Amino acid sequence: MKHRKQFREIQRLDLKWLIISALILAVPLAILLYLNKPFNAVNIVLTILLPLTLLYTLYAIRLKTIIDPHRIRIKFFPLANRNISWDDVKFVEIVHYGFVGGWGVRKSPQWGTIYNTRGSVGLLVELKSGERLVIGTQHPEALNRYLMNCIEIEEA
Repeated sequence: MKHRKQFREIQRLDLKWLIISALILAVPLAILLYLNKPFNAVNIVLTILLPLTLLYTLYAIRLKTIIDPHRIRIKFFPLANRNISWDDVKFVEIVHYGFVGGWGVRKSPQWGTIYNTRGSVGLLVELKSGERLVIGTQHPEALNRYLMNCIEIEEA
């Protein structure tokens, strides 16, 4: 079996919730626009541009994880950007961290900094400095296989 040079995963937010959120915001605003005649620029901005801007912003959020034999890269546009050298890592482990309040970048007393878009499974990374972080993943089996192959290559 051929070894992949890196593990890559790009995660986005669940789009059905984005659409529902935009509609929840847009419908009452559209009613206000209809009731508040004549039409003016403020009403148009509130009913059209605000929901579209919110929807686009939430759509643009993505968590990109790239792991190679040299580093772990986390790009959580537009929230975070980190590069972690394997020299700074004490250990890694796939963990089920449970529900800790949705998506985004959050702090947890047990897990440290959590980066996720959905789900409750991720890669726990403990640094030699004692800092802990979890990177959410939708593909824990593939990530685990990559890490096992990566570790074997480094030890060989």
